[in-house]
Amino acid sequence: MSLDLGQNVNYINLIENGKRQPSIQGLFLICEYFHISIYDFFEFVAGATMDETRTDKGEVIKYAIDSLGICDTSE
Repeated sequence: MSLDLGQNVNYINLIENGKRQPSIQGLFLICEYFHISIYDFFEFVAGATMDETRTDKGEVIKYAIDSLGICDTSE
Protein backbone atom coordinates (compact mmCIF):
# COMPACT_ATOMS: atom_id res chain seq x y z
CA MET A 1 0.00 0.00 0.00
CA SER A 2 2.80 2.42 0.88
CA LEU A 3 4.36 1.90 -2.54
CA ASP A 4 0.98 2.33 -4.27
CA LEU A 5 0.71 5.69 -2.50
CA GLY A 6 4.20 6.66 -3.64
CA GLN A 7 5.58 6.56 -0.10
CA ASN A 8 8.37 4.79 1.74
CA VAL A 9 7.78 1.08 2.37
CA ASN A 10 7.30 1.75 6.10
CA TYR A 11 4.88 4.69 5.69
CA ILE A 12 1.64 2.85 6.55
CA ASN A 13 3.31 0.80 9.26
CA LEU A 14 4.46 3.97 11.02
CA ILE A 15 0.93 5.39 10.87
CA GLU A 16 -0.61 2.14 12.12
CA ASN A 17 1.77 2.04 15.07
CA GLY A 18 1.10 5.66 16.04
CA LYS A 19 4.67 6.73 15.30
CA ARG A 20 3.63 9.09 12.52
CA GLN A 21 0.53 11.01 11.47
CA PRO A 22 -0.41 11.22 7.80
CA SER A 23 -0.37 14.61 6.15
CA ILE A 24 -3.72 15.90 4.92
CA GLN A 25 -2.62 14.93 1.41
CA GLY A 26 -1.63 11.49 2.71
CA LEU A 27 -5.02 11.09 4.37
CA PHE A 28 -6.77 11.90 1.10
CA LEU A 29 -4.55 9.38 -0.72
CA ILE A 30 -5.34 6.68 1.85
CA CYS A 31 -9.08 7.33 1.49
CA GLU A 32 -8.76 7.25 -2.29
CA TYR A 33 -6.83 3.97 -2.05
CA PHE A 34 -9.71 2.40 -0.10
CA HIS A 35 -12.40 4.10 -2.24
CA ILE A 36 -13.96 5.87 0.73
CA SER A 37 -14.76 9.52 1.38
CA ILE A 38 -12.99 11.58 4.02
CA TYR A 39 -16.30 11.77 5.89
CA ASP A 40 -16.65 7.97 5.84
CA PHE A 41 -13.11 7.65 7.18
CA PHE A 42 -13.74 10.04 10.06
CA GLU A 43 -17.15 8.53 10.77
CA PHE A 44 -15.51 5.09 11.03
CA VAL A 45 -12.71 6.34 13.29
CA ALA A 46 -15.03 8.37 15.49
CA GLY A 47 -17.74 5.70 15.52
CA ALA A 48 -15.45 3.34 17.39
CA THR A 49 -15.27 5.66 20.40
CA MET A 50 -17.89 8.35 19.94
CA ASP A 51 -21.27 8.48 21.64
CA GLU A 52 -24.02 7.31 19.24
CA THR A 53 -26.18 10.39 19.88
CA ARG A 54 -23.62 12.69 18.22
CA THR A 55 -24.49 12.42 14.53
CA ASP A 56 -23.74 15.90 13.16
CA LYS A 57 -21.13 15.50 10.37
CA GLY A 58 -19.11 18.47 11.56
CA GLU A 59 -19.08 17.14 15.09
CA VAL A 60 -18.01 13.66 13.93
CA ILE A 61 -15.16 15.10 11.86
CA LYS A 62 -14.03 17.44 14.67
CA TYR A 63 -14.06 14.55 17.16
CA ALA A 64 -12.05 12.33 14.82
CA ILE A 65 -9.49 15.05 14.06
CA ASP A 66 -9.08 15.74 17.77
CA SER A 67 -8.72 12.01 18.48
CA LEU A 68 -6.10 11.55 15.78
CA GLY A 69 -4.15 14.63 16.85
CA ILE A 70 -3.97 15.91 13.26
CA CYS A 71 -4.51 19.52 14.28
CA ASP A 72 -5.94 21.58 17.11
CA THR A 73 -9.66 22.29 16.60
CA SER A 74 -10.33 23.65 20.08
CA GLU A 75 -10.36 27.30 18.95
